[in-house]
Amino acid sequence: MTLLETNILTCPNCSKFVQVLEVLSFHIFESEVYSDGKADTTPIMPNTSRILICPECNKEFWLEDAKNILDNEIISDEIKDVATPTELFSVKNSDNLLGLSLYYKRLLDDQFAKTTDRESYLRILLWHELNNIVRYNIPIRNEVLVQCDKMIFENLVQLVKIFNPVYLEEKLMLAEMYRELGEFDFAIEILKTIEDDYLNDRKEELLTACKKKTTKVFKLKNN
Repeated sequence: MTLLETNILTCPNCSKFVQVLEVLSFHIFESEVYSDGKADTTPIMPNTSRILICPECNKEFWLEDAKNILDNEIISDEIKDVATPTELFSVKNSDNLLGLSLYYKRLLDDQFAKTTDRESYLRILLWHELNNIVRYNIPIRNEVLVQCDKMIFENLVQLVKIFNPVYLEEKLMLAEMYRELGEFDFAIEILKTIEDDYLNDRKEELLTACKKKTTKVFKLKNN
């Protein structure tokens, strides 16, 4: 069962009231997990982006920077909903396949993410979005594919410098970053440090991919 709650926030840029849906509970019936850690779920998981766009000033802000408003006298019907980056680029065609990726890159170039945690979060969003081309076998012109591969490489080079895994699942992600960079020995060394029965099948699939020296994202057989 999905439970949602509407929260009223103050935009940190313009101080106007905006509203956002918060997911209180969500039940997943099944999922497909990929080597980069992204999961496609059934039903589709509600958007829980930390990056929001104010409908009043059209500027991005971080969810955690917005102040929650608890005043019950505020009429929520008069307050506009925030947007998320994925909603801005929900319609894709051959001319804007990299639209969301370029948007994330602009945020990085503009230093929108001023902490290591935020930069890691944003770079993982960019990584997953770029990998969607291969993940979903999207037809793409060769010159766009070359641009995509270049962006993946440049992004991962920066991401491995700052990504600090805390959980074993995050160690798998770090190993995958190195695998996609073609640094197979680094990836294998990280994978060898993971000792967990639950993650063993995923670990073995990544080890096999390293030994085959493949660098593209793939769907895991064992979720």
